[in-house]
Order: sequence, then C-alpha cells, then structure tokens
Amino acid sequence: MAENTPNFGHNRLLRFLYIGSETNCYIPGDRKLTLENIHCIDSSSQEAAVKEIIRVAKEGSSVYPDALLFALAVCSQSQNIKAKQAAYSALKEACPTASELFSFVHFAEEVSKPTTGWGRSRRTAVSNWYKTDPKKLAALVTRVMSHRGWSHKDLFRLVHLKTENKGLAALYKYVTHGYEAAEKEFGVPDASPQVKDLLEYLKAVHELKHTADEQKAARLIEMHELSFEHIPTPLLKSKEIWLCLIPRLPVQLLLSQLPRLHRLGFLKHKSPVLKPILERLNSDSTMNDGHLGPLQTFIIAKQLEMLQKNPADKTVLQTYSKLSQLDDTLQTLHLASFKMVPSTGKRYLVAIDVRNSMVHGKKTLGCQYVSPADAACLILMALSRAESGKVTALAFSKDGLKDIEINNKMTHNDFFRRLRETPMGPVNVAAPLQWAQDKKKPFDVILVCTANQIQSGDVHPADAFKEYRLNLKLPQARFIVCAFSSGEFSLAPPNEPGMLDVAGFSDKVLQVIQDFARGVF
Repeated sequence: MAENTPNFGHNRLLRFLYIGSETNCYIPGDRKLTLENIHCIDSSSQEAAVKEIIRVAKEGSSVYPDALLFALAVCSQSQNIKAKQAAYSALKEACPTASELFSFVHFAEEVSKPTTGWGRSRRTAVSNWYKTDPKKLAALVTRVMSHRGWSHKDLFRLVHLKTENKGLAALYKYVTHGYEAAEKEFGVPDASPQVKDLLEYLKAVHELKHTADEQKAARLIEMHELSFEHIPTPLLKSKEIWLCLIPRLPVQLLLSQLPRLHRLGFLKHKSPVLKPILERLNSDSTMNDGHLGPLQTFIIAKQLEMLQKNPADKTVLQTYSKLSQLDDTLQTLHLASFKMVPSTGKRYLVAIDVRNSMVHGKKTLGCQYVSPADAACLILMALSRAESGKVTALAFSKDGLKDIEINNKMTHNDFFRRLRETPMGPVNVAAPLQWAQDKKKPFDVILVCTANQIQSGDVHPADAFKEYRLNLKLPQARFIVCAFSSGEFSLAPPNEPGMLDVAGFSDKVLQVIQDFARGVF
C-alpha cells in the first residue's frame, strides 16, 4: 500500500475498514454501525470496495472486523449487478466463522430496510456458506449456534437448504431437529465412514451439553478436540475441565480467562490448576507467540492486580497471598511480548503530558485498569524497543517541552519515573510540531499522549502540521493525538489524511498507531 493516496474516497474507505470510522478519530470498543457511518461506498466504487474488503479480511489486520462485514453488506445491496455479485461471492471468504455469518446477515437486513432484502442472491450465498466439508462445517456450526438474534435454524428456514451429501444432510437434520433425530435417520448400519464420523462428533457435542460428569466432559473435549465455545458455562467452574483446557486453548484466550480463574479460586498457591498455567505461560512457544502484544499482557496483569486488591469476596483476602509466581510469569511474558512488536522503520517524536491527571485522574476510557500515564509509557516503551534509536521523547514541563532522553533498555517503571520527575506544565498540542520545526528535526510520526487536554493554542495543530510538513519537505509525515481519557474529539480536519485522533485506550491502540504510521490507512 502506498504511503499516501490522492483518492480521498479510497482513503476514507480504508479508514472505515481498518478502524470502523470514516472520520480521522479512532475510538476503541464497539459501536453501532449504520448507513450514516459510511458514505465512501457508492455505485461507482462498490466493485473496488469489495476487493479491498477481501484484501483487509485476508490480512486480518482490521481492529474492528465488524466494519468489514457491514461494508460487505452495503455492497451486497448495490444496484450495480457486478458489485452485488462480487459481494455475495465473497461471503465465504469474508465470513470464515458462524458468528461472522450471523453478523453479515444482521447488517444486510439493517441496510435493506424497509424490506428484509432476502432475495435469490442472498439466499444462494448463505446456502453456499453451508456447503463445505461436513466435519469442518459441524465444528463451525456447533461452536456458535446463534448470534445477534440469528440462529442456523433461522437461516436454514429462509434459504430452504437442501443437499444430496449424506454428511451435510445429517448435520442439517441435527441443526433443525437435534441429535436424536439425526442419529435415527442417518445412523444406519450401512452409513458411510464420513457420516459415522460426523455423527460421532455430533454425539460428543450433544453429550457435553447434557452431562454433569466432569471427567466424562474432559474426555469428550480431549477425544473429539472440542472447542472452548462448546463447553457449557456450568462446566467452566470445574478444575477437571480447566486441567484439560490449559494445554489446548490459544494462549490469548487462556490469558483472557485468568480473571475468571482467579474468581473461581483456581490461582491459589496450592491449586492444581496453577502449575500447568505457569508451565504453559513459561513455555518457549508462548514466550515467542507473535499474537501476544505488550498492551494485552499489561492489561491482563493489571486486571489481576486489581482483583487481588479488591476481591468481590472479602474473605478471599485471607486465603490469597500475593500471586508472586503468576505475577512474575506475567511480567516475564510482558517483557518478552515487546520483541513481537514489529518495526515500522519510521522516526518518531513522542510528546507526553505529565500533569497529575495522567496518574490520579480518570482511568483510560475503555480500559479501567490502566491509567493514561501507564498507556503513554507502554506505547513509548514499545516504540523505543521496536524503532531502536529512532524515537525522541518530550515531556510538557513547566519550562516548555523537555527532552527526557530515553533509550531502548528502559523499563516501564523507568519511563514512569522519568515522567513523574519532570515538573508538570501546560499542554499545547501544536507545540511538538513547532519544536520540531524550530530545531529542523525531521520526524515521520509526531505523537502526542495526553489524558484529555485537546484544546488548541494560538495555532491550530492542523495548521502547525501543514507548516511542518511543508518547511521540512515531509509530505508523508503523520500526526497523531492520543487522548486516553477523552470521548470522541476532532482535531484532525476530515480532509487531512495525515492526522489521526485516538479517543480512549485498548490493546489495539499500538497497532493503530503503527499501521497509520506505515500508511496502511
């Protein structure tokens, strides 16, 4: 992807697909998508839009995947026949899971109002989604039986699903009438090996849903490679089940479940669950897992720390000592995750607000466990390690902008201490641009991190940015303002593709900053 594009409509489309908004403001978290959110797709651009949707879906780099499905739903309702056909032809590729299929159907009905839009094209596309390898489809269908008010049974009814394939027919019968009906009709002595294998899998799913026997449930999960989504909630309170799951869950999912395990009392010092968790998290494969980032590992560690300090059950304070082993493991994993942050090859200037509101004010919007100061330190530490020697850091001190002289060996505590030692001063969002221009220092990305100070000074940041790029001959430069405790704001003009506002915080913010720096959107 080119660093910049003269096509304003295409640039808005990329923003929508990557961050879920056509505007220059990224807001972490879910939001309602409507036709009012998307104006960058019209009849003349829909075919090209479908190609972009598929490209971004294949990359897996969107921080708001629902935007891809919503955009595809918009294209599927096009009056342009080629665009409509392209959108429906892309359904399987854009919706590899059942939850994504249900989301697409939900969005397609929304954008079709006042009608439902259930014409031949949609029925054919949805029907084709269900025509694949029976065993693979069984895993997809049984993991997510319903979502957004839709179920597989609803879709079967609408598309009048039929097949000559006995395996698929058995699965369809299971969805519409249950396991017993599927077994009765298709579990005949002369059934093919494919059908027998499928029914064995469906039987395991059925038994897992209806058993209270923890050991039997664990055997079913192990023998049939059942997923986390298959497990009924009551069984997730079982130590036996977790001992079975710990070596099998994707490490990101395992980390996200640590607060649940803590509440269940499974992370106590002598718990049989704790040891395999520590072994899994300390393994080389986990330490080198490219899907784990430093923001995610830090947030989980902070969440556990808060649960230890403020347990829902106060008696827990008497039975829990500090989870030193797990804390140490998470800290090691956190430090290892910085190695997974890719380099963009860009030169960064990072200016950070050091006022008390960064530490003692509101937590970040969207992540109650992390302060704005923590968020700034995390991003600064990640960039300094990924872009060795290419990051300059400034603090808004009482004497103006101060270079805090960082290096790529500094820890989170080192950064935090350096910022807290700086006498606090007012924040002028345009000041880092003026500082860089006065000193004739070329940066590819200028990033401001604050809690909620987004007012302009005498010079609007957009004007200062324009002047900086012009005077230093840096047409591809980027300017980002992160207000971690602020709701939606608008410093970046809508026609300025080189500026981005970030309102709030999540584990996706670093990716957004780096993707924007590289010109991905």
